[in-house]
Amino acid sequence: MILILTLVILCLTSGIVNAIPQCSVNLVNKEEFICRNVQYMKDLRGMEQRDWKHLKIINEKDMQFEWDVFPDDLENLEHLDISQAGALSLTEAGFEKLLNLKVLNISHCELESIEETFFPDNNRLENLDMSWNFLKTLKVQLQRKFQQLEVANFSHNQIQLFAADGLNTKLRILHLDFNELKSIVLNNYEKLEILTISDNLIERLTSNSFKQLKAMDELIIISNYLKHIDDRTFESMTELKNLNLSANSLEKLSPEIFTGLNRLIQLDLNSNDLRELQPLQFQHLIKLQYLDLSRNAIKSIESNNFNNLVNLRKLYLYENDMEEIKANTFANLVALDTLDLSYNSIEHIDPAAFGSHTLPRLRKLLLKSNSLKTLQPLTFASLPFLQYLSLGLNQLSTLDVRMFAPMRRLEKLHLGNNLLQIIPSDVLESLTDVTELLLDNNRLSFLSDSKATFSKLEKVSLEGNPWQCPCWEEMTQWLDDRNVSYIRSHSPYFKGQKPLCVVTPVDFCVKDLRLVKEHKIEEIYNSG
Repeated sequence: MILILTLVILCLTSGIVNAIPQCSVNLVNKEEFICRNVQYMKDLRGMEQRDWKHLKIINEKDMQFEWDVFPDDLENLEHLDISQAGALSLTEAGFEKLLNLKVLNISHCELESIEETFFPDNNRLENLDMSWNFLKTLKVQLQRKFQQLEVANFSHNQIQLFAADGLNTKLRILHLDFNELKSIVLNNYEKLEILTISDNLIERLTSNSFKQLKAMDELIIISNYLKHIDDRTFESMTELKNLNLSANSLEKLSPEIFTGLNRLIQLDLNSNDLRELQPLQFQHLIKLQYLDLSRNAIKSIESNNFNNLVNLRKLYLYENDMEEIKANTFANLVALDTLDLSYNSIEHIDPAAFGSHTLPRLRKLLLKSNSLKTLQPLTFASLPFLQYLSLGLNQLSTLDVRMFAPMRRLEKLHLGNNLLQIIPSDVLESLTDVTELLLDNNRLSFLSDSKATFSKLEKVSLEGNPWQCPCWEEMTQWLDDRNVSYIRSHSPYFKGQKPLCVVTPVDFCVKDLRLVKEHKIEEIYNSG
């Protein structure tokens, strides 16, 4: 008895006794069979699998999977997923018996190489996923085997070179992200629609990088080391809708780079090193609707930078180095609905920055976190349909009713973190339709009497101002009666860590700035 028990233990620890494969129908996809605990492909012989078309193998973590003797009964497989089978060991024959295979997922299989002998000539493979392996090359001979391939994922490998010239005429989608490519040459793939090459080592795109890619719809080249793009690099991509070149090292772009892209809708250039824009920079992009130039080093913009962008809807310029906005800079952007100029160093906005004619679609203007001390009264005169205006985190000390009077549909106004000591009553009355009003962290000690009813107000922020306590109580009572939200639980002011108001010698709200200054209300508040 002891001898038998010892033998069993030895067999288990040495791997002689293997777990028995267990196969069942996938309850989510009833066409697919899932087999578990398959260490050798030959272990599936003898099972009732004659009608199997879809097979997925799932093993325990760190388990090895050997593709050895292939069961004849599985030769009609059309879908095979062994991405969760463990480290894959392939024989020289590989998948050559799978003549009907259309979808193959061999990602996460720890493969270091793939040979052309692994696949039958004239195979029917349409979708191939080889991502998350250790592949260094994709041989031309291998690529020639995939004449029916439409979708290919080679991302998350160590591929250093990918050069192909029309080796596959049916390929529609190609993923090469997270590899070690230093250059790319991809020509004559006339049906290719989506190409992603993010997180590689590419420093330059030349006019030979992409040729005859007439069906391209989306090109993503994020997080490379791109410093230069030749003129007309994308010229063949006449159907391209989305071009993403963000998180690279581009310092300057010739307008001719975009030749041929007259159907482009989205262009993302954020997180580069652009210092300036050229005249007629985007002249070829007549259909462009979305342009992201944020997180660059742009110091100045001119009206001719945006010529021909009559369809542009969203323009993002936040986190640049701009100090002023010149006259007519945005005057021709008649379709613009969102403009973000936040987190620059803007000190001056020309009153004609938005032109003399109405911009009928502009709804959202973000100017927070700049260095604005004053705004000309008619700065926003061309923006009557603006719904959201953010001026927080500036140095504004005064407001003029003419800034807001044209904005008949303004719903959200953010004025927090400025230097406002008073908001004139006529300004308050011009804001009667706002639903959200942020006034926190200014120098306000009272709100002027006005006829404003604020009938639509839903949210307000007030903390961080040197309010007189009677004024604070008067305001919060009014807000409570109308169920307007003003308590921000995350704020230290509502946690008892900082004061909400200043106790004064009188029990009423003094609404005279001269008297407030005489009583040094702000100084008392700041002293804690």
